[in-house]
Amino acid sequence: MVSLEAIMLALQRNFLVSACKITGGEPLLQADVLIELSKLVKARGLKFGVDTNGTLPESLVRLLPHVDLISIDVKSALKPESYSKIAGIDLSKAKVVVKNITKSLNLLFSYKGVYVDVRTVIIPDVNDSIDELSSIAEDLRKLGYVEKASRGEASYTLVEFVPENAYSEEFRSKRNPRADELLELASKLDLPNIHVTHRALGFFIKAK
Repeated sequence: MVSLEAIMLALQRNFLVSACKITGGEPLLQADVLIELSKLVKARGLKFGVDTNGTLPESLVRLLPHVDLISIDVKSALKPESYSKIAGIDLSKAKVVVKNITKSLNLLFSYKGVYVDVRTVIIPDVNDSIDELSSIAEDLRKLGYVEKASRGEASYTLVEFVPENAYSEEFRSKRNPRADELLELASKLDLPNIHVTHRALGFFIKAK
């Protein structure tokens, strides 16, 4: 457990910090705390962002007036069968998850003034096919990504999978994708403002 006071003290001690971002677990499980922290952070003139898996749209809508950036994970094609496999959940739960993520994406793309970075961690032989990623791209377009990106408020990022961080033995046995593989995938997707993150690239570059 970390108190709000401890977070603010850490920010006050580091004058190089220009923003505060809360990562997971799933931060939106504590939406009230996020809103309070945002007020404290913004009072210091810093920007505030949150990572989310997109499964809690009701909490997300409460948070949006208080953030500058939302990073949202789209782990696979927005189909229950795909999410069931990659998230290790049963099909009935995957249907609810996909419905909530779709609702969150639609909400984010229609909301002005908050930057949205949609991210997919690329796992070789799991979700790295061009068909899988094209399905994601198509759904993002339908939900309003292109319009949001045209305003300079959205990006889509392909993220290097790091096997040692995986939750299951099955995924820990996978390899991490090469940087050139991520760049090639990015070049084939019909979306604007695509980025790639990979250790070999110095973390983050714009692919197209």
